[in-house]
Amino acid sequence: MYEGEVGNFRKAFVAAMLKEKGKILTSKDKTKGDFIFNNLMLEVGGRNKKPKESDFVIRDDVDIPFKNIVPLWMLGMMWRGKLQPT
Repeated sequence: MYEGEVGNFRKAFVAAMLKEKGKILTSKDKTKGDFIFNNLMLEVGGRNKKPKESDFVIRDDVDIPFKNIVPLWMLGMMWRGKLQPT
């Protein structure tokens, strides 16, 4: 597995998945969230991550979406690699 801070990997993954879909910025006020995506505040974290003042929480280690919680794996469905079936 990867070594290092897992939070950094989560945030890098979120940024990589969303950058082609809209405007993504880092939040200047970390007490409110991590990213601003299309005018929505996003917080990224693990299973117990609290929403702070964000519109959505993107959580690792959860299986299904609930209210304003989006499982991290769902963003992987947005990925479209270069190898496409013909």
